Amino acid sequence: MALRYSNIDLNDGDPTGAANGGEMDDITFGVNWYLNPQSRVMFNYVRSDVVSGGVTALDAGTLSIYQFRFQIDF
Repeated sequence: MALRYSNIDLNDGDPTGAANGGEMDDITFGVNWYLNPQSRVMFNYVRSDVVSGGVTALDAGTLSIYQFRFQIDF
């Protein structure tokens, strides 16, 4: 099992607002299941909170992301 928190701030702090890319915080919960020494199943759930930096193409909001992967080592 794994738990991770991350943050990214794409605002430059310039008072003119020349580069306001927004901010994003996310938390990830992951589970790995080792079927045998050569294979595993991985699942991640990511919850992201996005704050728009004033760019009209980007909207603020919340994202829920589900990731699944099956890996074989040979």
